[in-house]
Amino acid sequence: MAHRSRLPALLALALAYFAVVATALAVVGLGSLITDELGVESTTSGMLVTVYTLVFALGAPIAALVLRTINRKSALLLGLGLMLMGGVAGALAPQLPVLVGARLFQGLGAAIFAPTASIVAARLVPPQRRARHSQFSASAQQPPWSSVRPWLPRSAQ
Repeated sequence: MAHRSRLPALLALALAYFAVVATALAVVGLGSLITDELGVESTTSGMLVTVYTLVFALGAPIAALVLRTINRKSALLLGLGLMLMGGVAGALAPQLPVLVGARLFQGLGAAIFAPTASIVAARLVPPQRRARHSQFSASAQQPPWSSVRPWLPRSAQ
């Protein structure tokens, strides 16, 4: 596969992965709106991040086992579809339990999508650049300034 034909796929995966991370934290910025709209305490709305991340963390290894026989494209689409369904349900949620259920769907979608996207992206990168790709992918979950480190010249590190 030529380098140019890999780039759109890598960019699409990166954009979708950004959506996964943004979805995890979006409720933090919306906390006051959620507490006002649903009439709950701020600590209760903070639980929405915990629900998402716990389902993500616990669901990823289980999803990998359960979905190991389907192709990766289907797994990516399933994960994104669950995240989309959860997002729509969350936006329309009239009560906190519905919003928690929506976050469960989003977390499950992320648990399916994120590991699969990492595998697909690693396979799109030439073998001699996979270590650098892995370092960059891992740094995406670090503070923003750490993401530039793999691209700095050795003298600046």
